[in-house]
Amino acid sequence: MDQPLINQVEPALAALARRDKILSALTSASDVFLRGSLATWQENVLQVLRHMGGELGVRRIFLCKHQEITAKRVLTSLRYEWLAAGDQTRVDVAEFQNMNLNEGGFERWAEVLYPGGVLYGERDDFPEGERQWFLSPQWQTLIVVSVFVEWEWWGFIVIEDYSFAGGVSAAELDAFKTVAVTFGAAIRRKRMEESLLRERAAVEEKAKQVADVARFPSEDPWPVLRVKHEGTLTYANRAAEPLIKNWQVTVGGVVGETQQALVNQVIKQGAPLAVDALIGKQTFSLLFVPIMEADYANVYGHDVSRERELDRLKSEFLAIASHQLRTPLTSMRWYSERLLAKRQGLAPDQIEMTQVIHDSSVHLAGLVNDLLNVSRIERGKIEPEPVLSHLKSMIEEVLAELMAQLVEKKIDLKKEIDEEVAPFYFDPELIRQVITNLVANAIKYSRPAGVVVVKVFLFDQHHVGVEVVDQGIGIPEAEQVKIFEKFFRASNARTHAAEGTGLGLALCQMIVEKSGGRIWFTSAPGQGSTFAFVLPYRRS
Repeated sequence: MDQPLINQVEPALAALARRDKILSALTSASDVFLRGSLATWQENVLQVLRHMGGELGVRRIFLCKHQEITAKRVLTSLRYEWLAAGDQTRVDVAEFQNMNLNEGGFERWAEVLYPGGVLYGERDDFPEGERQWFLSPQWQTLIVVSVFVEWEWWGFIVIEDYSFAGGVSAAELDAFKTVAVTFGAAIRRKRMEESLLRERAAVEEKAKQVADVARFPSEDPWPVLRVKHEGTLTYANRAAEPLIKNWQVTVGGVVGETQQALVNQVIKQGAPLAVDALIGKQTFSLLFVPIMEADYANVYGHDVSRERELDRLKSEFLAIASHQLRTPLTSMRWYSERLLAKRQGLAPDQIEMTQVIHDSSVHLAGLVNDLLNVSRIERGKIEPEPVLSHLKSMIEEVLAELMAQLVEKKIDLKKEIDEEVAPFYFDPELIRQVITNLVANAIKYSRPAGVVVVKVFLFDQHHVGVEVVDQGIGIPEAEQVKIFEKFFRASNARTHAAEGTGLGLALCQMIVEKSGGRIWFTSAPGQGSTFAFVLPYRRS
């Protein structure tokens, strides 16, 4: 490779490495925001800023939030700030609250940032009037990115002393914009949760005022009904009128088969049951409560449209964040593979840097694919497509793909496959993901020279079972109830293995249940875990 080409490769590699750091920090930010709650919002924001600052090696990162935007002034306040050791935070300083961007030489900021532009450069690139005020006296480089919440210009992120020798690449700027999009989505979700909590508080306050569940005030804001076991609707308040219209029944009439079956189910089981019902554009959660001694059920309705919208926004956020990451990751992987394939002329440290970029892009691509799959399944975009397949052959292929990991940790792999399990109908691509996840986890959390056992057997006449057994670190008993939750990782898993997203097992559960099966596990800390699932044994 000639010298001019090497001179072009080195800045490109450096830019790719910087973008990789931004994407890595973005992945952690998404994880924190999705795990967090309203109670820990400020802590979550500071954790994200602290991680980004450390990952990118900058002096200071802070968020400004607008209080007022008019033609004459843009009032903004410094709300959240992370700074390197030795500097003083300015969040509580009055001088940095309600600052007018249209004064003090910062008029250009509003002009560039309001349409969604980015301000960046070295100190000398900025006019004298923009080098002071709420910026650090010593800053050398600056990147400023707008944060939008839907169409509202919420504020902006300022990053001081981000190292970009040779200039900021377009890919890096796109990555910083994606960081701002992530903050905007998190703020929107926070607002939805705040609204939902206010609504819940109002409902709970109303519930406290109801002393007798059998007494239904007609002015109650939510639907309240009473249905006898044979299906007769004996009461409905005014708020329930849209619901009974949807059910095509009037008081004194008989409800439909679906509603009657629900009433009989709760009376028989003696336990309440909640179901969703779409009424016009609103989604109501209907709680069927059995009144055992009177042989009827009360039905209480509550508008959960906001909750369902919050779920939709979460899935939308996952999909957007994943798609934003996928394109640059594909480019990173492709270019790094090309460089590794033609490494002549590259110094050893350049080869090592390229390998790190390649490995990181492969890891992040796996996370992105998991995010996309979770989002698609939740939105009903992925449905199993069963074809006649041989489970044994597929498992052999998965184990062959994981052989390098087995060899690296000197894991003794044992297979116990029942030859009586004939080919049956299942979706091979989806079930391959499940088995890959379970076996990869067993290897990851096993100690070196441990044993992993993969079993296939006839669970019963109508189901095929699969078990993956390891002798690894196990799962703490107190945390086992959360193991299939999205983004959850057991405390000992986080210390044992740095890599992991907490999406793998959630994805396994979604796929297995979508396929008509079920999944479960047993585990003991320090002794290992057994994950098992069953699938319908459909031969035709």
